[in-house]
Amino acid sequence: MIKRYDSVLANLSQVEMKLLQRPLRQLDEKVKTGFQPLNWNSLHITTFSNNCNSALNDFEKTIAQVCKPQRNR
Repeated sequence: MIKRYDSVLANLSQVEMKLLQRPLRQLDEKVKTGFQPLNWNSLHITTFSNNCNSALNDFEKTIAQVCKPQRNR
């Protein structure tokens, strides 16, 4: 999941990062909960993972809608 997150961000230009600032903040809010101390035996790990993957899916859809048409020119 972290590799996917890093890969998605690495493929964005500075202009795209600025354009996608709000959706990126929403994504970061979902991921940020994982930076708190977690007990990996916790029942919440699956929920956290599912939430992050869902947020990444949403962010990638936004990228496809906003950035891809521009990249194809």
